[in-house]
Formats: sequence, C-alpha cells, structure tokens
Amino acid sequence: MNRALTRSGAGASRVMRLFALAFTLSLANFTVASAQTATPDSENGRYSFSPVADGVLRLDTRTGQVSQCSRSDAGWACKVVPDERSALETEIARLQGENATLKKDLLARGLTVPGVLIRQCPIYDWRIC
Repeated sequence: MNRALTRSGAGASRVMRLFALAFTLSLANFTVASAQTATPDSENGRYSFSPVADGVLRLDTRTGQVSQCSRSDAGWACKVVPDERSALETEIARLQGENATLKKDLLARGLTVPGVLIRQCPIYDWRIC
C-alpha cells in the first residue's frame, strides 16, 4: 500500500509541475501579446498620444515634435511628421516685405495707405513739418 501511495504522490507531483509549466507559459504569452497591442511608451508623460485612422499621433511635450506611429509586425514604429512652421514663417516674412514695398509705392505716389497716419502740417506754421 505504501508503494501505491508513493506512485500516486509522484504522479500528482508530476501533474502539478506540468500544470505550473503550462500556466507560466500561458502567462508569458499573454504578456508578449499585451505588449504588442499597447501604444508606444509615453516615457513618464513626455509624450501625448491622439488616435488616428492608421495608429496614433505622438506629440513630444518637450520639443513640440509630432510623429505618426503605427503598429507593424516588429512592434510600433514612429515617423516624424514634417514641420511646416519654418515654411509658414518664411511665407509670412515674404508677405510682410511685399506689403511694406506696396505701402512705400503708394506713399511715393501721394496716395493714402490704410492704417498709416500721414502727418499733416498745420496751416499756421509750415516750418515744423
């Protein structure tokens, strides 16, 4: 009878070890699967994410840089969105220069320019102008 208990105890121990191994493997598989479906790392709040059709937009709150992130077979990949700020600032500067040139042309022809005050000399004292 002792032999029967020893064999059944060894079998139960073996079953418990197999169960523990299966549980550990399934837990590891779940961890890998959940890591692949999560969004890219936010690095302690440095990045802010907004969902879009193809993934997420990532805003770097320190630099203002925007990236579009999408999931691939290898994980998440983020590509920097081109910054159009410099192009807009260049266009604004060009328009301001053009506007100043046009105002000078109008003033040279003796025309009034909206938003520009022309100093007029008082009739009684023309020497101060």
